[in-house]
Amino acid sequence: MVCIYRNPKDTAVSYYHHTKNMPWHYGFEGDWNDYFPFVLSGLHQEGKWVDNVISWWKNGKNNPNILFIRYEQMKKDFVGSAKRLAAFLGKSYDDDYYNRLQYSCSFDSMRKLSGLHFGAFDPVRKGEIGDWKNYFTVAQSEQYEALYQPVLDQHKDFIIEYE
Repeated sequence: MVCIYRNPKDTAVSYYHHTKNMPWHYGFEGDWNDYFPFVLSGLHQEGKWVDNVISWWKNGKNNPNILFIRYEQMKKDFVGSAKRLAAFLGKSYDDDYYNRLQYSCSFDSMRKLSGLHFGAFDPVRKGEIGDWKNYFTVAQSEQYEALYQPVLDQHKDFIIEYE
């Protein structure tokens, strides 16, 4: 199993856009400030980030059949992350393969694929690191951190990047 996890604040913003861009499915038509209480309460599609991701970490960090990859690390070093995944799967490829894979997995390339659009909704948004800073107020950031910091303090070996 491969568990790819992302900065929880960026994850919340992704959930927001996913929910907002499918009002016919979720019935949500508000802005970020309207959505934020759902993030705090976990009353949205994926529940609380801290419950989901940390549960996987606690139960799988020592399991040799589970590989954890940080999204931010993948963005910084795609080829290194892809090689790590390949090794986990018992595979090895040449550098040309990894370069083609990097292009194929880029957001621009995925956007060009047919069948990824559902009406006006494009499930491939930005994929940027740190976009949460354009949404969270200082007070919201502090509220959100209060939810998961006590749990993260119990798992010092768990890594999150805030860029």
